Amino acid sequence: MISVDVLIIMIPLCVFSAIRYGFRPALMILAGVASAMLCELFACFIMRRSPTLYDGSAAVTGAVIGAVMSPMTAYWVPMLGAAFAILVVKIPLGGNGRCPFNPAAAGLAILTLCFSHRLFMYPHHRLDVMLPLSPGTADVFTESSLASLLMTGGKPMYDPGSLFIGDFAGPIGATAIAVLLPMFLYLVARRSASFSIILCRI
Repeated sequence: MISVDVLIIMIPLCVFSAIRYGFRPALMILAGVASAMLCELFACFIMRRSPTLYDGSAAVTGAVIGAVMSPMTAYWVPMLGAAFAILVVKIPLGGNGRCPFNPAAAGLAILTLCFSHRLFMYPHHRLDVMLPLSPGTADVFTESSLASLLMTGGKPMYDPGSLFIGDFAGPIGATAIAVLLPMFLYLVARRSASFSIILCRI
């Protein structure tokens, strides 16, 4: 099942994030998962449908939203995005496999629109971000991610080694090639993804 495969590759992603930033990113992913699953269960109860949590799609939606957060994002942000994805996009528009929009993408879109200042505040360098953010960490924030730098016409200053290990500002689940590439190859081997996903970008 594709949903199970996606949840499996989230494990090394959480491990990598915990090593680099502490447990906060992993907890954000779990917060997104919990919010999505509870919202889907609530929606099924209200609409008198049988629970649909067994297919794993709600958990994947919450995990993906959590994985694209900054390590400095508040826990309620991925929870809100996951709730929007399930209650406003997925369930009302047909449910799993019938929704015209990707629920996780819609959840991220609404968060980007409403809380961009929270999503794009990244640590300037490596640090151990523990559960409560102390006031002394304010001086390590930056909005200059690799994506924003390229969009403004800037020239990245990162060497290939930094890009490979994810040593630059960006979402917790979208930096280290060393982690992302094996995850992608696993999905391809399991036929849960296709090489055409990246070939169309070349």
